[in-house]
Amino acid sequence: MVDRQNGASIRCKISPLVNGSGFRLDASIKLGDDQLSITGDIASLGTSRVQVSVTTQETKSTLTSGTPSATGGAEPCMVSIPDSPSETLGVSAGKIWASLTCTDLRDYRDTSESVCGISDSYIFFDNCENLVFLVQNF
Repeated sequence: MVDRQNGASIRCKISPLVNGSGFRLDASIKLGDDQLSITGDIASLGTSRVQVSVTTQETKSTLTSGTPSATGGAEPCMVSIPDSPSETLGVSAGKIWASLTCTDLRDYRDTSESVCGISDSYIFFDNCENLVFLVQNF
């Protein structure tokens, strides 16, 4: 998807952390009444904990993971970048291509405590000024 094409609205910011240990990711995509948001600090290599929120009109609900510092309640989602260099997966200022896994997305209005997840997926935000986004399931 590309921002402003076919009704998509995409916002992202991927900036280096002040301490130089990785990058801050703030990204969202909205298409119609559906939205996906991802927020957290991303290490240059390895696995990082992030918060993900998914809103769908189909189910009329918002599913949210735990925060990266959560203790108890919903678990945060995981963004992974391989420890070995890759021509495709990686993160830098304005760009991320990484795997995304969420095992504990919850609608906090649902008292049955049903849990949903996202598995075997990839996120790709590139050139945040031009706002390009892709989520791919395998």
